[in-house]
Amino acid sequence: MWDDAAKWLNKFDEAVLTALDKAGYPVSVRVHPRNYDATTGTLSVTLPDTLGAVAGPANLMAHYHDEKLWKLNAIGIKGRLEGHDNTWVFKSAH
Repeated sequence: MWDDAAKWLNKFDEAVLTALDKAGYPVSVRVHPRNYDATTGTLSVTLPDTLGAVAGPANLMAHYHDEKLWKLNAIGIKGRLEGHDNTWVFKSAH
């Protein structure tokens, strides 16, 4: 189901995961998108404890442009950040 998202994400060396902290403020971290699972729409991520991220709404965005800000390629995926046994997982929304 998430084949197109995986194909797009494989074009990028990194992506930015944005989630919320305990106070509801956005927090962002760079992640490696090439391990995105095309079958489940999930991506395991490592988040520093100091980020203070909590489970909830999140999005994953990757983009590229040349030095003149032309040739833009971008993808944004809405989803949720979920915690599982000290491991964080971004789960794409339907």
